[in-house]
Amino acid sequence: MNPKPRTKKAIDMTQTPASHASTTTQPPIYLEDLTWPQPTRASDVLHVVSEVIEVTPSRSKPDRGMVSVRSETRNQHGDVLQVANVRIVVPRRPGASKAAAA
Repeated sequence: MNPKPRTKKAIDMTQTPASHASTTTQPPIYLEDLTWPQPTRASDVLHVVSEVIEVTPSRSKPDRGMVSVRSETRNQHGDVLQVANVRIVVPRRPGASKAAAA
């Protein structure tokens, strides 16, 4: 059996359970890539290291922008077990568009 070829596609992860819909507003998160270079064991102690790769202001909506983040989940030995690359729509600080233009 031939495995399906992997395709990159953004997944909109903004849907929240109905119980949280009225009280929680989450920014849209688009999963660009997710890999597991090594297996995770039940005894592993995990921590996540994240790096902001890029910050891009929106051209059409000056009150928000897009942040690209790479996150690595590592075990107690520092081995990388999971890598995720995501894009997150974030609000901009008030007046940020005016400061950037100056």
